[in-house]
Amino acid sequence: MEPSDPDPEAAKRPYHHGRLRDDLVAAGLEIVRQTGPDALSTRACAKAAGVSSGAVFRHFRDKRALATAIATEGFALMSRRVAAEVARATTPMDRFRAVGVGYLDFALDEPHLFRLMFRADTIDRTDADFLAASAPMAEAVDAEDGRISEYGLLGWAISHGLATLTIDSVLESRLPEDDAARRAILYRALERLAPALSDQLDD
Repeated sequence: MEPSDPDPEAAKRPYHHGRLRDDLVAAGLEIVRQTGPDALSTRACAKAAGVSSGAVFRHFRDKRALATAIATEGFALMSRRVAAEVARATTPMDRFRAVGVGYLDFALDEPHLFRLMFRADTIDRTDADFLAASAPMAEAVDAEDGRISEYGLLGWAISHGLATLTIDSVLESRLPEDDAARRAILYRALERLAPALSDQLDD
């Protein structure tokens, strides 16, 4: 009997060897980055990872759980970006600026992922991994007693507002097309807070 021909598609499928969950998150992350949160689906992630649609549900109960895992990765990436900026800060005021700059830069570089991270209708904000990943960002605006600082809250709101207005093109006609010039204006807008906060930040 002639041996059966090998499946020509088999060689094209990636071999996950226990890392399918990570591969699905990576596939979803790339889909969100390229085409936005609305393009995310369990089917699209399965196809990108080279597995059947049903394989997704071995690791994620539904699309919401998958989106939450991708948003969790987004917060981990943002926290690393902000931490890199803060590491160069030498004063409380420098630290305040660094958090804002890191936050803005991440949003401008990862607009689709940034949107997903804050979509309460799409992600589960009670998920333990999500809470752990987003905690450093929240803690960056906390006072010493662990409660949110009024000034930290103001800084976060302004950073988030500037980021959202920019990536959603609300300010499109009012900002330069050049990326560096655009960011410079946003940084200066953020720093307008500095005189009002200097006494509190330098305590």
